[in-house]
Amino acid sequence: MAFIRTNWVGASIDEAAIEMDKNTDDMNVGDALSWDRSENKLQLATALHDNHGEDALFGVCKSDAGTAETVCNVIPFQLNQIFRADCANNTASTQVGHRYKLTDKDTLNNSGADGNSSADIFETLKMIGAVTDKILIVRIVAPAGQVSA
Repeated sequence: MAFIRTNWVGASIDEAAIEMDKNTDDMNVGDALSWDRSENKLQLATALHDNHGEDALFGVCKSDAGTAETVCNVIPFQLNQIFRADCANNTASTQVGHRYKLTDKDTLNNSGADGNSSADIFETLKMIGAVTDKILIVRIVAPAGQVSA
């Protein structure tokens, strides 16, 4: 399910979303989205998106929006929001406190090393389940428009 708005123990939170214009990408619940400033539309986020570039990370898709649809419901990233996140690699307790960036629209790149770039906006709070479940609880440490430390 990619990114799910959650509380500290991993229970889902039904948070309000806003309807915004989108490009022709096929967007699914939990996909990370970025804001394409040249088109003024949402698009699927990638590892190349950060929190202040031309195509800044923006939020998470709340409801499916197919290629023919022109709008998408999105939960904008805000400082200290908590999400349950799927990861590219097995999780480890040593990853707690590390900041990570996206691998793609629905996966964090939990490489094991703490990141400090403007793309590393997801700070690990805890692991969920077995290491092979590849799930972390993360918080937003530098939403769009802010430069991370």
